[in-house]
Amino acid sequence: MRHFCNSTRIKSALILLTALFSLISVASLVIKQLSGMNIEPLGKDTVTVYEKRFGALRKELPPHEVMGYISDEGRSMSAENADERYTLTQYALSPFVIEYTTERRLIIGNFSRGVTGDELQKRHHLTIVNDFGDGVVLLKKRNE
Repeated sequence: MRHFCNSTRIKSALILLTALFSLISVASLVIKQLSGMNIEPLGKDTVTVYEKRFGALRKELPPHEVMGYISDEGRSMSAENADERYTLTQYALSPFVIEYTTERRLIIGNFSRGVTGDELQKRHHLTIVNDFGDGVVLLKKRNE
């Protein structure tokens, strides 16, 4: 009977050691993965920042209207960055439909720096309806 008890204890100890080594191995893999990730603080990620930037504008948009989009991407950013900003704007304003055009009655402006009404009127024939700050503006065609 003693031999059986010792054998059971040895098997139990081996199982516990195997489990412990497995747990340590998994933990080290998780730590290694997390250390290589760029984890942004809660509420500071790009999507959340965009949703906050466009929050006031969202409240002003008419339902069921497709709106245009304009940005200052041609000046200082790559096409990839400009596409990312447009996609983030679409996401932040979902379910509103935003087209990359200034040929709509209302146009969403997403600027990385301040923009003047004179500049928009001269270059794009647009008038500022509301400036929400932080580069977010609602525009309309000048002739409307």
